[in-house]
Amino acid sequence: MAVNGPKRSKQRAGVPENREDYVLRDGELRGLGRRVRPTRETWLYQARVDGKTKRKTLGDCRIVSLEQARILAEAYASDLARL
Repeated sequence: MAVNGPKRSKQRAGVPENREDYVLRDGELRGLGRRVRPTRETWLYQARVDGKTKRKTLGDCRIVSLEQARILAEAYASDLARL
């Protein structure tokens, strides 16, 4: 008889049930988030400019650290402020 290991649970803080695609927001930098999908995780930055949502992918979470994502997000926010 085969014994299956424990099932993985998404019951972590801020993770919705039965969702395959969700975003975990950073508590320090408004607009920065980590998009979690079944195949990969990416950093993203989202802001509203003139009533329109601007969104940019900052990189793969396996390659870009949280600190680097914050720097990239701040640079993108600065670019958006000049529009």
